[in-house]
Amino acid sequence: MYAPSVEGLRVLDAWLNEPEPGTYRPRRPMLIKLYFAARAAPDRVAALLARYRADAAARRDRFAPIVAEHEAALPAGVEGTARRRFQRTTALFGLRRAEADLAWLDELPTALGLAPQPSG
Repeated sequence: MYAPSVEGLRVLDAWLNEPEPGTYRPRRPMLIKLYFAARAAPDRVAALLARYRADAAARRDRFAPIVAEHEAALPAGVEGTARRRFQRTTALFGLRRAEADLAWLDELPTALGLAPQPSG
């Protein structure tokens, strides 16, 4: 079993207490493909979007029960409430990100002049 060292915890605490959140660096290779998608066959673009939709739906379906579990435990006053609130918030980010991706995907058929994709 691994355990953090005293020095490691000191460095972690110092980093956690800095107000700087870090540089936002989204990495979405799918967006690069979509940017150049006019060069691709329409059926390949549709396949790319369908795959991205399936991935986003899977992320939503993975995060939703985690958020629900934390929400159910918070009112009950389960031990570790502060930790649970932060864990819930982190999972909620993943859930909302997946939901935003799905909403964006819903707009693409009209924006790109493609056949509508099934929502998921």
